[in-house]
Amino acid sequence: MSPLIMLILTNTGWAALLAVVVSCLGLKSILRNRPAVLHLLWFGVLLRLVVPSVVQLPILPPLEQQPASLPSTPAIVRAESKPVTVLPSRTYVPVVPSGLPVTEKVIAKDQRARPFEFRLSMMLVAISLGGTVVLLTLSIYRGRRVVRLLYESQAAPPGLVELAERLANRMHILAVPQVRLVKGLATPSIWIGWRQSTILLPQHLIDTLDDGQWSCIVAHELAHLARRDHWFNLAGAGIVHLYWWNPIAWWAWREMQAQQEACCDAMAISHEPLSRRLYAETLLQVVDSWDRKSHVHPRALLGFGNRSVLTRRFEMIANDSVRPRATAAAMVCLAVGALSFVCLPVRAERPVPAEPKAQVASVPQPLPLVPADDISGQPSKDEPLSLTAPFDAAQAKVAQEAWAKELGQASIVETNSIGMELVLIPPGTFTMGSPLTEKGRKDNEAQVKVTLRKAFYLGKTEVTQAQWYAVIGTSPWKGDEAYVSQGDNYPATNVSWDDAVAFCEKLSAKENASYFLPTEAEWEYACRAGTTTRFSSGDDTATLSAYEWWGSQGGGHTHEVGQKRANPFGLHDMHGNVWEWCEDVYLRKHPGGTDPVISEGDAHRTFRGGVWAINAEACRSAHRRWMLPVDLDNGLGFRVARISAK
Repeated sequence: MSPLIMLILTNTGWAALLAVVVSCLGLKSILRNRPAVLHLLWFGVLLRLVVPSVVQLPILPPLEQQPASLPSTPAIVRAESKPVTVLPSRTYVPVVPSGLPVTEKVIAKDQRARPFEFRLSMMLVAISLGGTVVLLTLSIYRGRRVVRLLYESQAAPPGLVELAERLANRMHILAVPQVRLVKGLATPSIWIGWRQSTILLPQHLIDTLDDGQWSCIVAHELAHLARRDHWFNLAGAGIVHLYWWNPIAWWAWREMQAQQEACCDAMAISHEPLSRRLYAETLLQVVDSWDRKSHVHPRALLGFGNRSVLTRRFEMIANDSVRPRATAAAMVCLAVGALSFVCLPVRAERPVPAEPKAQVASVPQPLPLVPADDISGQPSKDEPLSLTAPFDAAQAKVAQEAWAKELGQASIVETNSIGMELVLIPPGTFTMGSPLTEKGRKDNEAQVKVTLRKAFYLGKTEVTQAQWYAVIGTSPWKGDEAYVSQGDNYPATNVSWDDAVAFCEKLSAKENASYFLPTEAEWEYACRAGTTTRFSSGDDTATLSAYEWWGSQGGGHTHEVGQKRANPFGLHDMHGNVWEWCEDVYLRKHPGGTDPVISEGDAHRTFRGGVWAINAEACRSAHRRWMLPVDLDNGLGFRVARISAK
């Protein structure tokens, strides 16, 4: 399930719970006599539908640990579709709590993702927004109709104008509204304009009510203005239009308006000392006089109310202990309660990233000198020690040469049959992600410790068009010459994650070796090459242009690989030229750990690095992005990794 749908469902659940609580509290006499408090509470129910949680408390399980789009996505393995005689496939050992027995388990290869639930979620969102547009269009039509009636209205008798001025001064309303008579209006209402408010009175009532009843009506409409109900109605209508399919929204909207009318009734009686019986008779006479064939829809205005809540309003009018406004103590309690309710969690982020259900696989490599069931992670005594960041270029070079000697290789760079150069990356430990103070940092870059226990090879550059054609035999970048330069040494782009995996499988069969996409942890470790700065070249963007193609330096198109300076590991174009697919499923918070491979969760896959058309902040070592495995882009390519020969 997508995070958006999860957020909507969670907010709806909390809003439903709050609505039930407020409804039950409204039955108690302490709140039944305080319609202003109930009005704010029902408005809070509407706000709960749209306000996301601002604080994440450790109550609910982490959202990123739940499958967000695919209910049962098979885990990804780094293995060939056909058996390889020289090097076996990588074997995955699931991470389990200490103290439990550890058993090996070979995880099946992922198949092509079919994000049906993602498309369904997008369809539901489109239907919801379509209904919202229709309702907003109807509201605009009603508003224009009211404006048209204002131009056609007539001036009210001087007695009603003087009555409105007297009551406005009594209610401390500085801008006294106009009073107009309108044909085809169902009930007395007030129109709140930008510059001038207007009390609209139906002409069919002008001869049927006496002065005392008109005083009740005008006082009620001025109470709407004094309470500023138009702002509550505007916000509430927007939420209801957005959640038109949600019965909780309509329930809260109806109750909020009912309490609003009760508050205005109480305020009108308190400011115009007439008999409660007269006010009740006026209320009943007004709602009984509706002309249903030609009236303006009451939702377009702040009116005198309708028949649906008459019983409750009569009870309120008869009760002389009703308070038309919320007290200061009540407002403080409501503010504290609203803050605590807004903080109710949508998701929680646990301090320990590795849990039994985190769906992260620990990947021991099948070395002849290390037993397959040895998952202690400790290197043998005759192996070179692994690196620990930070380390400099000289230390990186020494470690690479030591591991090349250990693996029986003459050089730290190997070249396969299609001319692809692969650089030996020694094992090591580093901090993945970015500190809170890093410029351009995103909230999905939480820092975690990662240990890579085995050496691996990584492409010196991105896969080129010549290398792609030699394995796959197609040219997906053709037809996009405006942004993608074409030539043997230009990066292969317009390839999806599925295409990149297929390339690795065919290359593995062709080379009789185990090729795969690097994990996020492997990619960032190789990109940083022992550095802890924004880029492997430092924190200053002025030095970045010597190493990468990016932003204004990118020239608006892709460039030949390997033209800029290499990082301390000898890798080119890690921060620019084109984005690069990684093997992992995208999680908002990477769990870190030992040899992490994120194999289950959301349908999206991650890609890293920068691109020729983007700013420096998006070229940082820790920057993370994600797309569906079937998506492709003219700025998106990949580089391959390979298990070491030992």
